[in-house]
Amino acid sequence: FKALELWNNNILITDLIPKTKFIVDKTDEFFYTEKIRGIRGFLRFNLSTILPSKHDLFKKTILLLQIIDFTCNLFNEVRLFIRTFIRKISEKNKKIKVQFVDSVDEETNYFINLHNSEELIRRQKSELNWIKNYPWISNTNSSKEEGMKYYFSAYSKIFENEFIKIYNNDELVGFMMVLQRNEHLRIPYIYFDKINTSIIVKVIYDILISKKVAMFTTFNPFIIEYIKNNSSPFFYKRKIYKDLAVSYKFQHLNLKNVILQDGDGDCAFT
Repeated sequence: FKALELWNNNILITDLIPKTKFIVDKTDEFFYTEKIRGIRGFLRFNLSTILPSKHDLFKKTILLLQIIDFTCNLFNEVRLFIRTFIRKISEKNKKIKVQFVDSVDEETNYFINLHNSEELIRRQKSELNWIKNYPWISNTNSSKEEGMKYYFSAYSKIFENEFIKIYNNDELVGFMMVLQRNEHLRIPYIYFDKINTSIIVKVIYDILISKKVAMFTTFNPFIIEYIKNNSSPFFYKRKIYKDLAVSYKFQHLNLKNVILQDGDGDCAFT
């Protein structure tokens, strides 16, 4: 209620977990748009990470789950290697270049502004650089100790956010912020033309495989459509959904086709 007061009821809330959604519902100050659709793809087995949080029974069998993960992933690595090898041979003449950069430069900022006009938030150079430079999660021992004092964690064994520029024949065709937290990779911000979706997704696949992540999650409609209709390195895919809670002050607006990046709100920080 204090937040509503300070922001004059100009509030949208995304990525609600069940407990938070319960609180939001109790305020009677918000309505929901149509659920935002996403997809989660699994490249490697990580039962020992996923299942213990689902039921106490799995906490007692975590060693067995780790053995199952290790055994299945031995065969899975062969599958991913063969797939990557075949794709690179078939596309060896394509001039795709991937460049990791420390910050958003002027070329990238110009490219972003060409592709964010229909977004609700429209992040730009200064904001994206700030998000990258000041994450909420850290992989240092000091953050691990500090995080034990609070309900929300401040530590992950692996936490990396990177900026990536994608060129085709020396032309910038894509830019994205990639965030890896342990075995899970997401893309908080991504900019590209729809016609270049196949190039962008194949670069994402290369990153997923090279970083040895287990899961990939996205709510980008173009990427989702491509993954659904083409071969992928995932051995399993499932649909996921998230809510967008909107204060009633905005009920007169047409939010049916609102465009949000996966990182909008505070999602890019965690």
